[in-house]
Amino acid sequence: MSTPGDGRVGNLPVPAAAAFREVADGVVEAARRWRDPSARLRRKKRRARRRARIFGAASGMWGIGTATLVAASAPDWTIVATGGTTAALAVPAVLAVRTARRLDALPLPPAPPRRRALPPQGSVARAPLARLASNEQSLAQLLGVLARSQAVEAEDLDEIGEAAQAASSALEAVAVDVVALESAASG
Repeated sequence: MSTPGDGRVGNLPVPAAAAFREVADGVVEAARRWRDPSARLRRKKRRARRRARIFGAASGMWGIGTATLVAASAPDWTIVATGGTTAALAVPAVLAVRTARRLDALPLPPAPPRRRALPPQGSVARAPLARLASNEQSLAQLLGVLARSQAVEAEDLDEIGEAAQAASSALEAVAVDVVALESAASG
């Protein structure tokens, strides 16, 4: 059981609770990076290119083997078998190249805003920073819609995102100063 002043929170010592919170935050952040739409698109592009390379190289090697068998006047059944394998490998290679080209034509969606650590409970800066985080999410979604519709140039969207990031960084710096002043006043 926890008694006042023994340095424990619940049944965990304070350092263990902080370590657990740090690990949990790291896992949550890794999941956010994994679900990031631009990271997903980059992974899809990479997989499509890899698939195109693998199937393209395999069908090319089987094509060279088939051509070698034709030049060597091999039995017909071997030429048919290797030619069929070449064709069976060429179809997924062509489809993968088509997919890779289609994905390369897509613009990368804007990165979502980073996760913002809120000031402690009871701080006057907590509610404004919570609203700021919510508004950043809304802006990121709006920029994503505009990027997908291609109604606005990508450079303009990048400029809007950079201006919003600069403004939110300035507001966050003010909030850090307010929290520091509150801490000093209570101390």
